[in-house]
Amino acid sequence: MEMRVSAKTHPKSLGGAIFKAIKDHGEVTLISIGGGAVNACNKALIVASNHFKHAKLNVSFEPAFTETNVPDKGTIVAVSWIVKKL
Repeated sequence: MEMRVSAKTHPKSLGGAIFKAIKDHGEVTLISIGGGAVNACNKALIVASNHFKHAKLNVSFEPAFTETNVPDKGTIVAVSWIVKKL
């Protein structure tokens, strides 16, 4: 499952969505373009990690750079996080 994160994304809402996606699918990739989006994503990962801790779920967080296609801009490099249930 893939989720795109913007600077306007609410970290608490995204954190809950990450937790649900991991429970339902076992893996999620978060893609962020720009400083504000990366910041919102990192905050959401902190929120999600608290949910995982309380649910006693073990997960891994793998940061990476990825190329993604943006309309009117072509292919650009984004920051991605791959979150996997262990």
